[in-house]
Amino acid sequence: MIGKIRAIFSKKQKIKFILLFFILFVGSLLEFMGVSLILPFVQLVMDPEAAGNDRLAALGRSGSELLFLMGILLMAVYILKNIYLLGMKYVQLRFIFNNRLELSARLMKSYMKKPYPFHLEKNSSEILRSVTTDVNNLYDLLMDVIDLISHLLMIGMLGLFLACKDPLLTLATAMLLGFCSFLYFQVMRKRTQAYGRQNQLYNSRMIQAVSQALGGIKEIKILAREDYFVRAYVENGRRYASSLKKSRIFQLMPGYLIETVCVCGVLGIVLYRLHGGTQAQELIP
Repeated sequence: MIGKIRAIFSKKQKIKFILLFFILFVGSLLEFMGVSLILPFVQLVMDPEAAGNDRLAALGRSGSELLFLMGILLMAVYILKNIYLLGMKYVQLRFIFNNRLELSARLMKSYMKKPYPFHLEKNSSEILRSVTTDVNNLYDLLMDVIDLISHLLMIGMLGLFLACKDPLLTLATAMLLGFCSFLYFQVMRKRTQAYGRQNQLYNSRMIQAVSQALGGIKEIKILAREDYFVRAYVENGRRYASSLKKSRIFQLMPGYLIETVCVCGVLGIVLYRLHGGTQAQELIP
């Protein structure tokens, strides 16, 4: 898939994608900062004076003053983070929709420059599907890939942070996540490809039914064959909806899989260590 996307993108689009990756990296860094500041703030809220024994006491402030400063810092980070993430989403959507239009126009131009015999042999519904639906589906998939990259960057930063605090816990979770991800993609890869081919087939048949019905509306009215084309459209539409629903579910599953494995893996290891006699205070980063 990556090779096909690289072939579709022009040099200018590839440069823009690299810049978008950098923007995603900064967004993930801000997300990480927001998450990492919550625990120290909660610890200060629970026991403000305990900060006097902490390295934050080097600022020469009391626990209450440190709590106030930490609260202001946390608010500033979250305001900045959300403003940046909103702008990042705008840049991401602009990249997707502008390039979607550009690719669709390139395909349209390519088909229009084909010789006349090509159009006699080629089903017009397939051309229409390629220029519209296939391009839309490609960039919908690319948007999911970009979101996945953003989540993976965030997970990577949290993983590095946790590795400094508890290498064993982080390593065990990473191995569990890697195994589950490998198993998922091995099992589901062929199935998602099959659903993709079904989507193309049924969508082409829907477009063909509409095209034939509107193109021959005079003859259809004379022969009273309206119901035939309606049934053809609805039958293929139901199959298309069913196939699209399944393929979309499989596209969304990796995100839920990553979250479930990470949370359950960490909690499982924590419970195991607590059962083995480890003190709860030792497990807090």
